[in-house]
Amino acid sequence: MSSNAPTACAALATRQKNEGSPLVYWFQGAMVRSFLQDEKSGLPTDHWYGADGALVSWPLTRGPEPYGQAFPKTKGRLGAAGPVDVFVRQPDGEPHPLLCAVVCGSDAVAELWLFNPEAGGKATNLETPEELKNLDVRTLSGACEMDDPDRILLFGQAAGMPSAYWMWNPRVNQLAGPMAMPKDFTAPVEAAFLGHDSQPVPHAGKQSRVMRLYQGGGEKAFTVTPADATKDAGAAVFLPQKGAGAFLPTLDAKLAGKKRS
Repeated sequence: MSSNAPTACAALATRQKNEGSPLVYWFQGAMVRSFLQDEKSGLPTDHWYGADGALVSWPLTRGPEPYGQAFPKTKGRLGAAGPVDVFVRQPDGEPHPLLCAVVCGSDAVAELWLFNPEAGGKATNLETPEELKNLDVRTLSGACEMDDPDRILLFGQAAGMPSAYWMWNPRVNQLAGPMAMPKDFTAPVEAAFLGHDSQPVPHAGKQSRVMRLYQGGGEKAFTVTPADATKDAGAAVFLPQKGAGAFLPTLDAKLAGKKRS
């Protein structure tokens, strides 16, 4: 069990300073930090070379700090204990993808806060869609976009399912589920992020970005694609990716090494 496991996380490349830097935003409760992720190995790294060959240094020991300090304009808006999870979303009218936090609001209804981590966390409260209003946010524990701009997975638990997910398509206001997670998940997913790295998906005939799921202080890597809509609408295919870089174990080892040195 890792003490560095996240409670919320998301991967988003920078758009302003050092454009394209493959960052992963990593919440532990109300504290947050960010790491660079190598786009080929999928591992955390302390440096990255931009398209122009410029070196970007990003120490792994940087942070953590309160999210209201890292993103001043979000102060108090992402919950006293931090968000349920964060995912990447680009609503209509937004020029670039941003982070979207799922927060436990009043009457157990999910609040959605869209924020730009590079602009002091300038935050916009999105109106909770009708399809989410009947979903008790207290049963949710994680969220992550799929490698498809119109699909988001929400993780939690449901009746008869110790670990479940819902597939949400905000563009057409559809929420499917709950559906059971793969059998090796005996408790709800606590956080997840869609990495900057990819792995082959044979049944889809393409590469797909790797989704890392966190539960009980451990990490599991999958590629996640929509199932055949004609057979199982709203379901997802979780394909284990044992060859994907072990992000959390590598982070543990590197941070432990920094402490010893």
